[in-house]
Amino acid sequence: MCADCAREHDDPASRRHHDAATCCPACGPTLTLRDPRGTELCGDPITCAAALLRAGRVVAVKGLGGYHLAVAATGERAAATLRGRKHRAEEPFTVMAADLAQARQYCDIDDTAATLLTSPARPVVLLPLRTDAPPSPPLSRPTRRLVGCVRGRLFGRVLWRLFG
Repeated sequence: MCADCAREHDDPASRRHHDAATCCPACGPTLTLRDPRGTELCGDPITCAAALLRAGRVVAVKGLGGYHLAVAATGERAAATLRGRKHRAEEPFTVMAADLAQARQYCDIDDTAATLLTSPARPVVLLPLRTDAPPSPPLSRPTRRLVGCVRGRLFGRVLWRLFG
């Protein structure tokens, strides 16, 4: 913790008194991209992650609750790799949509689902794929044409702009 953050953390009059979360540019969290051996890759991490996804690679994203594994939803090879690693031959994976309009391109979304997808909680909603959707995302449940759908948070939306 840097001196400025320590001062705020220890000051009972500060709104950050004993607050564990910090967004300080000096000592706060940083965004990095590492290879499987843990070596930091050079360049902008988000641009590099988008390039890896475009190339059909699996990208692990560390968040507050652990990791989620990202692949391009339309990539057959990447989806097969992810299904093999996770031992999930039939279960649907979650597809992150940049917004509700993009989710509607692939899924049948009623008013209840739309309310859930646009709520602050942003839960994963299990939805049927549209019959007229672009080629079925390989992350959907192969036998039932279902897919988990979630509206992306900031990182996901930024990544979508670079990837899409």
